[in-house]
Amino acid sequence: METTFTTYQHKVTNENLETAFSTLQMQPKTLDLNGIQLLPSGHGHYSIEASFHIDGKPLIIKTRTSNMELVDAWKDGMHDNFQNHHFYDSWDDVVRSMLNTIDPDNEIFELLYI
Repeated sequence: METTFTTYQHKVTNENLETAFSTLQMQPKTLDLNGIQLLPSGHGHYSIEASFHIDGKPLIIKTRTSNMELVDAWKDGMHDNFQNHHFYDSWDDVVRSMLNTIDPDNEIFELLYI
């Protein structure tokens, strides 16, 4: 079965989703990324909230990061100010890192099969 990837997140492409999530354990029929929010959560951490629809079912994944290089690069990119950072060579590298941080594999499995 092949998954159809769709994104509604500004500056994230369907190809970014496919690259990041094509190796999920359980491949859904559809994986839609509705959006990613990045908010300070204190003590040098940021909260990441990603909203998906997986086979039409809503899924919200919440995680945290202390990777300030990722946070700064993501915020710059969302404001169309991304320039090569010393840690990321391209915007695609930033997107790939953010999607890997979100890592929805276990949550998708639980949503669809438990």
